[in-house]
Amino acid sequence: HCLPPAAPRIIAWAVGRLGMKAVEFVGVDLWQWFFLVVYWELANQTARVFCRRSSYSAIRATGSTFICSTINAIACTAYGGYLTWVFMGLSDESRAHFDPDDPGQWASLLVKAAAYRFLAWLTMDFVHCFEKYPKTVGLDALAHHGGFILLTALQMSWDLMPVVAAWLLLGELSTIALNVRWFLISCGKGDSHALFLTNTAFALSFFVVRILIYWLGVLHIGVRMLPLLFAPPYNAPAVPVYILVVAIFSAGLLNLWWMYKIFRMAAGAGKHTAPADAPVKKE
Repeated sequence: HCLPPAAPRIIAWAVGRLGMKAVEFVGVDLWQWFFLVVYWELANQTARVFCRRSSYSAIRATGSTFICSTINAIACTAYGGYLTWVFMGLSDESRAHFDPDDPGQWASLLVKAAAYRFLAWLTMDFVHCFEKYPKTVGLDALAHHGGFILLTALQMSWDLMPVVAAWLLLGELSTIALNVRWFLISCGKGDSHALFLTNTAFALSFFVVRILIYWLGVLHIGVRMLPLLFAPPYNAPAVPVYILVVAIFSAGLLNLWWMYKIFRMAAGAGKHTAPADAPVKKE
């Protein structure tokens, strides 16, 4: 009867922490990764059959890539938006590490399933980007795809920070408007009001998910996630954690560079040469 009212909750939290497992290497399911890459390539080849019937040369050449990119972006946005909202209501422990004994592990399982699909699409698209480099794809696109393949695989291999995977998936929201922009330009609608609205939607969505939410997430990693991961019971190994953090920080800087390019586009510098497949080939 002498315990404060909050004591039962504090005791339950402490017992839960003691039951958490240390961060360990679990690897990735290479077969699942491979079969999902095959799935995306089949989708790409199917889309290519229909795109070849188009009267627009750009769509015949690369329309299938943008169709797959849009499908991936819609799926990632749906998963990422929902899971980001879910993780906001979970504990920092659930956000920091996927633990099968954690009551919130269902969210980590769902984000990992979505991450596998994203990883497979990245892998498939990276191969096609490499085929088009340097004619229509820049080095920053290859760096972005390659970096995120390594980042995603590393994150899943150690089950680190599922909340980060959620808001990274949400970042694909800006790809939807960017792909619509490409289709409008490819169909000769480069001076239409629809393109103006699409450019506005792209710039706003990019700023919200790739700058605002992204850098708030980076701040959350530094303030809450890292101290938690390096403390008992997680005792996360420093090397993979710091590699992951550096990769996320570097990708954030690349987002800032793209935001600068978007501002230039909005100011009229390079109206139609601004990257119609810039962050699409980079997301």
